[in-house]
Amino acid sequence: MHLDFGSFDFGFLSEYFSFMNEKIDFVFRNVLPEPYSGFVEGLLFGKKNALGNDILENFKATGLTHIVAVSGYNISILIAFCSKSFGFLGRRLNFFVMIFLIVSFVFVTGFSASCIRAAMMGIVSYYAVFSGRQYMPFIGLIFSAFVMNLFLPTLIFDDIGFELSFGATFGIVYFYPIMEKSLEFIPDFCGFRSAFLMTISAQILTMPVILLNFGNLSAISPIANIFVLPLIPMAMFFGFVVLFVGIFSLKLGMFFAFFEYAILKFVLFLVNMFANIPFAYHKITWFTPEVFFVYYFVAVFFMLKRLVL
Repeated sequence: MHLDFGSFDFGFLSEYFSFMNEKIDFVFRNVLPEPYSGFVEGLLFGKKNALGNDILENFKATGLTHIVAVSGYNISILIAFCSKSFGFLGRRLNFFVMIFLIVSFVFVTGFSASCIRAAMMGIVSYYAVFSGRQYMPFIGLIFSAFVMNLFLPTLIFDDIGFELSFGATFGIVYFYPIMEKSLEFIPDFCGFRSAFLMTISAQILTMPVILLNFGNLSAISPIANIFVLPLIPMAMFFGFVVLFVGIFSLKLGMFFAFFEYAILKFVLFLVNMFANIPFAYHKITWFTPEVFFVYYFVAVFFMLKRLVL
């Protein structure tokens, strides 16, 4: 089996990472019952097909599908976990190990646009920290988008995953600091305020793409994200721990899997509860391409005006 990406053929690397994919699946299937083993694979590696149709529909209804899509969350937690684990190697060697792990992660997840974008931003940000330079998220985001579209010129028009990933990240980078400053007087109890503002920030630039392509609007999404998002970093952290430990010892992996199971069970409970709220999910038919372009014209105008002022 050979993995082709554009005009590149990764050959034996494809075979190696295919083996790693099977190993990952083996570990999770042996330490966690269904649907939690499929859930954690979706959470860490974006394998939505492992979730099951009913659960996936509940994620769509609550506007939480993004947590089972590979994003900067995955990369940042991978960097944090591995930098602690391999810190004894020294800064320089640790940096190259980190790049290898990030590239390996991209292979395992199947080269999704969101994963490549997140990986490039992760490498840029980690290099900035490694070299002592200040990291500017805008530069990392624009750089990664530019390089990706340089090799795949139609990506920005043909890949909805890329559009959503780029829009969500751009929205968080630009709008989140503005709203956080305006609402800093509200206590950030258990991270609820941050989760709410992050959700709204991401949806400002992704909602038009969702409405135009799918015609679905989740009215319950901001509330659902408030309760679910603070649990995701913890679930991903324990997921990586279970995988790392389980590769060497399934019995030891089962010990950490108990904590992962408790978190995932609570997350699915919340998702199912919010999905069953009446009128949580709406079908929108009036969002035409004309409305789409007007929306983004106003959004870009607002952002440019703020930058000028």
